[in-house]
Amino acid sequence: MEYNKRSIEGAEIWVDEYDIVNIAIEPEFYIELEHITEQLKVAQELAPKKTGNLVLIHSAHLNGMSLAARRFNNSPPMVNFHAAKAVVVQNRISKLVANFVKGFSTPVYPLRVFVDAPTAAKWLLNNSA
Repeated sequence: MEYNKRSIEGAEIWVDEYDIVNIAIEPEFYIELEHITEQLKVAQELAPKKTGNLVLIHSAHLNGMSLAARRFNNSPPMVNFHAAKAVVVQNRISKLVANFVKGFSTPVYPLRVFVDAPTAAKWLLNNSA
């Protein structure tokens, strides 16, 4: 179930029945700094809490992310907003690449990469305790 779904350039954002903030990135979209800041702004408006939210990124066909956008993941607004983040990618090869890239700009909140949304959501909910 989706609550308050909003569409912005390159993404759809909603909160599910478990209070997980979901961000689905459009196929072949390249995320720049202005996109990730807009995603955060909308997520903050929809989120059940001001800080410490569980976030699930659906990015199976993401075309990439700029260095500035990746660095923004460790900015105070992003750190405060997240309790944990799960990222869903297309396949195990994409997961390997995502984990490699994550090594260069690891956020300070828990972050894991998955190949399916149910497993990612379960991990998030287990991380909320």
